[in-house]
Amino acid sequence: MTLSYRIGVMKALSKREVNKFVKKHPEWKVNAKYSQLSRSVSFSSYIDGLIFIARTTVHAEILSHHPEITFTANKLVYKLSTKELKSVSKLDTDLAKRIDKILNN
Repeated sequence: MTLSYRIGVMKALSKREVNKFVKKHPEWKVNAKYSQLSRSVSFSSYIDGLIFIARTTVHAEILSHHPEITFTANKLVYKLSTKELKSVSKLDTDLAKRIDKILNN
């Protein structure tokens, strides 16, 4: 299955491609169906978590790809999936890389 986006045609990544990504980015986990990437992040304070959400939201808007975000106290969980494909796509791995870059700066 493929989707047409402004940036071109998007397709689901293969299990091999997803495994390759997770091997390079071990903080990210893939679910059993290979339909979602997830990552948990803890912060020293509630406000630090909120600031991080705001910083990553800018990148979600740039990519026009919005993650599922769960935030409680000082723990944040990102879940990335291309819902139209019911799978992981390059949009998900691109956003994951951006989240990692922000976290590591």
